[in-house]
Amino acid sequence: MNCQIKEYPIVESIGFSSKRGSKVLSNMDCSCPLYYQSVEYNSVEQMFHVLVYRKVAELAMLCKNGKEVKRLNNLYMMGIDYRWDSDEERKRKREQYYQDMYDLLHICHQVKFKYNEQFRKEILESGDKYLVEDCHWLDGTRTRGELYGTRRDERNGVFVGRNICGQSLMQLRDEIKEGKI
Repeated sequence: MNCQIKEYPIVESIGFSSKRGSKVLSNMDCSCPLYYQSVEYNSVEQMFHVLVYRKVAELAMLCKNGKEVKRLNNLYMMGIDYRWDSDEERKRKREQYYQDMYDLLHICHQVKFKYNEQFRKEILESGDKYLVEDCHWLDGTRTRGELYGTRRDERNGVFVGRNICGQSLMQLRDEIKEGKI
């Protein structure tokens, strides 16, 4: 998973969100229940957040004191890292955070692929196009949504963002093509 901010040409992309484009590719889609570890979820979004909370609880048990727990919570729940950490330490924690979020989201997408026929169809029919979460509410001044998705830059004809949601879907598509799923 590449957590760098990247540009995706609009003409070579399939943009999706709960409001635009393919709604079934959106994490908010509730068209089919998902089952994971004997629990039923109504959407990828719900399942993802439950898995994030579990991950934070697991990591909190490894913390040595309350300050570490607070830092962990701030990073995983609010995306805040601490300036008093060294640049190297902040970078390491941030990269681990991105990877953890990606891994959890990818589990959710694999489960959705198993249970949702329309989702399977759209993934398979996307060909080699970039799959990008179109966070249409982003205006270039807020970057929180650029982790999971992208903002649209019409002037330059690109989507811009880390797009871990889209990257996970493209990896899922590759796993299908390679016969891993």
